[in-house]
Amino acid sequence: MTPEPLDPNLADVSGSVPGGAAGLLGASSPKISSDDIEAKFRELADDVDVITNDVRSVAVTAAAVGLAVVVVVAFWLGRRRGKRGATVLEIRRV
Repeated sequence: MTPEPLDPNLADVSGSVPGGAAGLLGASSPKISSDDIEAKFRELADDVDVITNDVRSVAVTAAAVGLAVVVVVAFWLGRRRGKRGATVLEIRRV
């Protein structure tokens, strides 16, 4: 007993795919030139550059905020330590 497919168009998935592996390796496929590969690499490089610039701006902003937090915390801890009172050393000449 086989379950009913959710989509009736997907009923026969056991057969071969039209234009499958034989279609990819057949003589009718177009030749890939070095210009095609170079164009694809340029397209990918442009996409990577856009993403890198977006991430870089976010990283710089996060680093600036993190640095500001560290400076404020260091100031606050130093001020607190100073208010606790320091030992007073009195030196007298005899």
